[in-house]
Order: sequence, then C-alpha cells, then structure tokens
Amino acid sequence: MGGTSTKYNKVGGIHIELEKYVFNSGEAINGNIHISTTETLSQCFLKFQFKGKELTHWIERHSNGRSTTTYHFDGNLKFCQVRYQMLKWEGSLNPGHYSIPFSFVTPTGIPGSFQFYPRS
Repeated sequence: MGGTSTKYNKVGGIHIELEKYVFNSGEAINGNIHISTTETLSQCFLKFQFKGKELTHWIERHSNGRSTTTYHFDGNLKFCQVRYQMLKWEGSLNPGHYSIPFSFVTPTGIPGSFQFYPRS
C-alpha cells in the first residue's frame, strides 16, 4: 500500500505527500495535501478515499500421462473502500496555495502485498 498522487488542470492542482509509502494493516497514513488554485472555486469539498483490492493469477497443469493441459486463472476482489469528507468550504476557495495535514488509520485485517512464484 502507499504512493503519491498529483493531478493538475486549467484552474490548479492537487498533490498528496506521504511521510512513507509502505503501510501495514491498522497503521496510520500521515501526510499533507497541497492544493493550488488559480481561480476562485465556489463551494467545494475535499474527500479522502482509500481502496484495497486483491489481484491474483495462477497456473495449474494437469496431466493424464499422455498430454498435459495448462489452465490460467485470474481473480479480482475489492476488499475495502473507505470514503470520508475531510473539509468543506461553505464559501469560496480563493486563488492560492494551501497545505492540509491529514492522518488516516488503515482498516485492520486487510492483506498485505506480495508476489509468489513457485519453482517449476
């Protein structure tokens, strides 16, 4: 888990800065959200979203003594999706640069990331 994200368009941009980029289940994600805007934005809000998904792929080979058949299997499972509104500007957000610190505790019990390649 972890990473950074930067998005820009004609009115400004947003950059997420994290203290670290690898997290364990139940651990806090700490960082800053940097917002730059060149135009006044009417009522707006800042929403945080955390997603976790599992992608799997495995191969099975079955032999009947004369021939071998290879089967490929793929799996995709979304195991968590958390969203919440961090801030809401009731009035306008004026042009400028803003830094907003945040902390989010990841859900407990989510699996970690790994890759396994069995020996042939």
